[in-house]
Amino acid sequence: MRRHFNSQKRPEQLDAEFQRGVESGKAQATPYDLKCEIEKAEKLRKRVEEFEVASGVKIDHWIDPKDIGAAVKAVLECGEERIAEKLQYARREVGDLLKEIDATISNIAVASVPDNKS
Repeated sequence: MRRHFNSQKRPEQLDAEFQRGVESGKAQATPYDLKCEIEKAEKLRKRVEEFEVASGVKIDHWIDPKDIGAAVKAVLECGEERIAEKLQYARREVGDLLKEIDATISNIAVASVPDNKS
């Protein structure tokens, strides 16, 4: 019985072995987790770079990323045809404004010509 009792591990030995197992698990998991995070960051960096090259816009530069996102969302939601329609409408409006400006300038020019009837 003494031999059997002496061969059994004590609670403090079990705790030490448990801690060693925990530390071993952390040591193995950390490089794997770090590797996964580095891979994610690299994929994200590549996607940002591709977006910047395609759009000509540097995300970390002078434009707020929220503004870039809003502009991209607007383009994706509207589509090219809708944007073209809006631009044509704006062009007609500007054309109408230019006609009104020209008419106003003509009226001012006519009004400022002295009357030679006197």
